[in-house]
Amino acid sequence: MIWTIINAVGPWIVIALALYSNHLQKKSQRLSKQALKEIDEYYKTMSNAFDAQTKFNNSTVDNIERHEEALRIIANYIKAGESNV
Repeated sequence: MIWTIINAVGPWIVIALALYSNHLQKKSQRLSKQALKEIDEYYKTMSNAFDAQTKFNNSTVDNIERHEEALRIIANYIKAGESNV
């Protein structure tokens, strides 16, 4: 009698477990795709931030170089004025 019940219920349990396993696998795939999408968005955002930082750094270097050249011209002008006195 017990084996009859086990043999009758067993296949249904196996089917239920297989369906649940399939459900978990699909859910896992969705979560993986979502995580990869979020990671991709994060790297795009970081790339944009690095590009903006690079542009700022380059403009700062350009400004420093222009100021150095201006100071060099002023220093040369002062030196030339001192040697004329």
